[in-house]
Amino acid sequence: MAVPKRKISKQRRRLRRTHWIVPAPNVPRSQKVRAPGSRSGRFFCSNCNQPKPPHAICPNCGYYRGRALIEVER
Repeated sequence: MAVPKRKISKQRRRLRRTHWIVPAPNVPRSQKVRAPGSRSGRFFCSNCNQPKPPHAICPNCGYYRGRALIEVER
């Protein structure tokens, strides 16, 4: 069985891990509205065209996948 000959120092370990990049969260930018010719509607409500989290009910109008699921007071 392979066993390390010496302890890897904290600095060497950290230098190795600097390239482990964490991807940005999959959330739309606030205040952004979908352009009329946009090809991707991934993070925008199909009913009110406002940004929303993926796989979630729109907080603005209460729609999800074209159906009204909750009643939103305005």
